[in-house]
Amino acid sequence: RCSGLYHTQRWTQTNEATMRKGSDYIWRQNLAGKCVLITGATSGIGLAIANTFACLNPKTLIFAIRDVKKGEEKVKEVMAFAESKGIKDVPEIIIREVDLSSLHSTQKFALKLRDDIQSGIIAAPDYIIHNAGLQSKEKKLTEDGFELTFQVNFLTQVLMNEIWADSFLKNSKDRKIVFVSSGMHRRVQDLKLDDLHFEHREYTFVDAYCQSKLCQILYMRHLLRHRYNGVTNAPILTAVEPGPVKTDIYRSESGFDGCPWEGFEDRPSPDEGCYPALHCCFEEEVQSGDFRSVPDGHISELSSEALNDSKGDILINYSLNILRPWLH
Repeated sequence: RCSGLYHTQRWTQTNEATMRKGSDYIWRQNLAGKCVLITGATSGIGLAIANTFACLNPKTLIFAIRDVKKGEEKVKEVMAFAESKGIKDVPEIIIREVDLSSLHSTQKFALKLRDDIQSGIIAAPDYIIHNAGLQSKEKKLTEDGFELTFQVNFLTQVLMNEIWADSFLKNSKDRKIVFVSSGMHRRVQDLKLDDLHFEHREYTFVDAYCQSKLCQILYMRHLLRHRYNGVTNAPILTAVEPGPVKTDIYRSESGFDGCPWEGFEDRPSPDEGCYPALHCCFEEEVQSGDFRSVPDGHISELSSEALNDSKGDILINYSLNILRPWLH
């Protein structure tokens, strides 16, 4: 069982080293003509990533978000942040609506983006940051009948990437795809492939979250073994561990009255937590399959379950099977 002790231990270890910030890349990169796609860009790590990218001279930022009104407000914040850093030409920021608790909404978003890219309405993203995620205090099922955390944090990422696989992801040399995972994947000692939706075991939000983050890594590794093995123009796929960041993931709409762990105010900022994701985007040393971590983007250890490729194949085959109605 996952526990709050993990949070305290990991933060203590991280705090011994100097935390680097994503915003440290401002003035160090020039992304002229590039396009960036960020899911969950309106708060926390996603917003911190958006702030930095907005300062790096990209052509376009795409915010894939659930709440369009909130997104419009955050666009103004991101533009103001860039201007505060002396950026005169801020990028075009496009809002695309997607509700990851709905596979229909996710499919609609992914198909629309694919079609707009094929027709030249929008450029294909050079950087894709799968950041959106949640924790739900109580067990909830989506309209599709799947456990909410599993679907939002993992299953929809599979759906998006599979829809895009034969279009703009097919010839993707130098494209970067980053899965914002967690070191908490290590707490899953035995992935319950026969009970991924907590139908036959006690549900806890920590167990559901840890499982979803493990599944992200297993999907990344599955893609590298099967779809991109030996492919010279394949994208670079990485996963990251942002650490216990001070975000609003424990929001009231997810059933929380605040962060359930002690020491929340002492946690790293989103700007610090987003550093590994940006490290994976910009550093030449990064290779496909890397799992990078705070405080400085170093390679972090994967659990034995994350390295269990046979379980990974079973998980992805199951996921593709249940997603079949939306994969067209």
